[in-house]
Amino acid sequence: MKNLKTQKKKTNIKSRFTIWPIIFVLVLYWGFSYISNLSNENLNRRNDVNYEKQLINKGYKYVDDLEYKREIVKTSHKYSLSKLNSIVGPQELAELIENYDDSYINYTSGEHNPNDNFHVEQKTLRANLNVHSQISNGYLSVSEILKQAVEYADIAASSHPDYPFIIAFTDINSVEQCKKVLDIVTKHPEKYKNLKIVLGIEIPTELQLQKAGKTKVSILALAINPFDKKYKEEFPKFGMFNSYEDKISDYDTISQLLNSTKHCLYGIARPLDDIEHVKISKYVYIDEILSYYTKHNKKNMNFVEAYYDPYIYSGSAYTVYLDREANYNEIYRIGSIKTYGESIFNPY
Repeated sequence: MKNLKTQKKKTNIKSRFTIWPIIFVLVLYWGFSYISNLSNENLNRRNDVNYEKQLINKGYKYVDDLEYKREIVKTSHKYSLSKLNSIVGPQELAELIENYDDSYINYTSGEHNPNDNFHVEQKTLRANLNVHSQISNGYLSVSEILKQAVEYADIAASSHPDYPFIIAFTDINSVEQCKKVLDIVTKHPEKYKNLKIVLGIEIPTELQLQKAGKTKVSILALAINPFDKKYKEEFPKFGMFNSYEDKISDYDTISQLLNSTKHCLYGIARPLDDIEHVKISKYVYIDEILSYYTKHNKKNMNFVEAYYDPYIYSGSAYTVYLDREANYNEIYRIGSIKTYGESIFNPY
């Protein structure tokens, strides 16, 4: 019995002596990792400061966007400013939207129908500002979309260097696609030098209009910081897409959130999608939506997705009216291509 106790005691002592070196090594490893990460962050910070000075000295005009990108770097803890060249901030985006406002051709792939690819072949397609990936209801992965976009952007840049191709990743109720974009782009930033990338989100909402009553409207928020805690803290349901109907938010709540977010622009996505179900005058309905939106938007730019290709090819009087009223009320017109297939330039 005594021998058994002695043996157990020796075993316990051995165990202690065996565990402590392991703990010591782990603590040492953690310490070195922490110091290494801290050093890398400090190095990146110094490099970013120098990079920023170089940009400003060269006459870089989107100074406000540097603050937006710095915020992404700071909140993500993983990127550097010099690798975010292709990411478009609110200031540059506002200028591009203004430049591309004048014609639906900037946002459509085909001339007579969405499949003839006329404007793709002519390199006159300028932007697709509402693209969904597999993270929500899209067909392609983020990497596949980027691959197609950068191939077109490189070819288009050789023909029209002053009119860059812009693509916005705007999955429904999700910012995960934006994080994936950043992970991919920052690995090989030079590869995306001719492509302008907008980080965004589409948020289905419901609002109460005076004449139309309860109405579903999707908000399109562009040039967002996907690492902003407000998205998770205020709206925990933001994340992976499950069901469009399950994630209808209150318009006023979302509008207030976006107004309080320093770096973003937001507008109305596809305002005519439910127009056939409207029981009042369709023209009054369009007026009400535009009026409600402009009244509540505290940003310095208003925009609406008027150049959505199904609207354009339909030749509908409501499309013409939306286009005219947006222009009259100084609401910029943006657009996108309806894509559910293997190409970001065709609908199927």
